[in-house]
Amino acid sequence: MPPILNRSAEWLSRATDPLRRFLHWWLSELEVMYEAWFGARFAAARSRARIEIGREAILLFVHDGRGWTEASCSERPAVAEHLPAAITSLLASQPRTLREIEIRLPGDRILLRPVELPAAVRRRLRTAIEYQLDRLTPFRPADLYFDCQESGSAARPGHLKVALAVAPRKEVNALALAADPSGTCRILISAEGETTSSLFRLLQRRGRVVRDLAGRIELGLAVSATVLAIAVLGAAAWRLSAEQQQIDTRLYALRVQATHAEDARQALSQRLARIEFLSRQASTVDAAQLLSALTHDLPADGWVFQLQQEAGTVEISGFAHNASAVAATLGKNPLFENAQLRSAMQLPGNSNERFDIALTLRPSTTSSGAVP
Repeated sequence: MPPILNRSAEWLSRATDPLRRFLHWWLSELEVMYEAWFGARFAAARSRARIEIGREAILLFVHDGRGWTEASCSERPAVAEHLPAAITSLLASQPRTLREIEIRLPGDRILLRPVELPAAVRRRLRTAIEYQLDRLTPFRPADLYFDCQESGSAARPGHLKVALAVAPRKEVNALALAADPSGTCRILISAEGETTSSLFRLLQRRGRVVRDLAGRIELGLAVSATVLAIAVLGAAAWRLSAEQQQIDTRLYALRVQATHAEDARQALSQRLARIEFLSRQASTVDAAQLLSALTHDLPADGWVFQLQQEAGTVEISGFAHNASAVAATLGKNPLFENAQLRSAMQLPGNSNERFDIALTLRPSTTSSGAVP
């Protein structure tokens, strides 16, 4: 290095040494000041609350980072419309700011029912339930919140048992609004299942993060942070151009890959749709063929008032003089692999029996569409 550059570097080092020592001292002071300032203002925002609505009382539990403790309780109102006001009053007694509030509904405010679905919908269980909410519940899908969980294997082969929890949307929204009118914290509406220990999450609402720090930070802290940011940006400015070019190049490559991936996804979706269509076609017997078989095997004194066909199975309900004989006759039909009499009930004052029979289609008939 030339002598002139050596002398310039030494002079610059001596000139900036006081500045470096000052910044080192000032940053250490800032660390202590920031920790004290933020700790004092946000220590109260780390707590969570859980409201358990029982049959006779409402309990409030608070978690302060070490464990749950019961903070207060009140009597549960006899009228359901007064429940949001009771929750608001219960939370008003807490001086601290809550980050998360969980409300556990009692058993009389939710609908719990077991549902059996084909095992093929396990990966899209929630979507499958959502399509059938109007049939599984007395509510419209737009008027409720729901959650579902797999609870075991069903009695029928190829099916799974699902626990479904449903609550009216209007009541849930009223409880969430009563617990957090400002919408600044996270709200969880949950329910404990009667036949399972899992917790149903009916509603998870994320709160708004309130950032109003600019007007509260002292002028010295703001100026120091600004000076420090300018120094860091000045030291890193010469790297930005090359890094920006690299980022642009990688971004372009990623966009090309994303385009190819989207094309592949669409092609795969079309193939999957075709496969699902063919699968449904292969597992369905022609309606005329099915009705012909039932008409041929049913006795003269019997009739069917309900017929439901799913993938590989047919369920019929009707009346006949001897339900067991009907099931045995249908079991011998080459169209069916198995006939199971699920229920038979003698009608009062009548010699006929009401029956429910489940029929399993023979694979060879569902694939070819003809009876061997």
